[in-house]
Amino acid sequence: MVMPEFDAELHDRTTREIGYNEGKAVGKAETVCDMLSDICLLPKIWRGRIMAERDIDTLDTWIQIARRAGSLEEFLAKARLET
Repeated sequence: MVMPEFDAELHDRTTREIGYNEGKAVGKAETVCDMLSDICLLPKIWRGRIMAERDIDTLDTWIQIARRAGSLEEFLAKARLET
């Protein structure tokens, strides 16, 4: 079996991309938490759940839901998070 040669440039580029996406996800999760904090005292359990999310599409959806939510319960129901 022949092992492919290690591509340092590809490794560095991939590592930067992963770091960028991780940072982007954290920023979006913080946005959701900030929006919810404007309408309620966000419990630690929900803050932790939101901050743990790394799927950008999910976080974008949650931002849209949080923008329109009148309560934490409404957000949780529309975001399909268990209460």
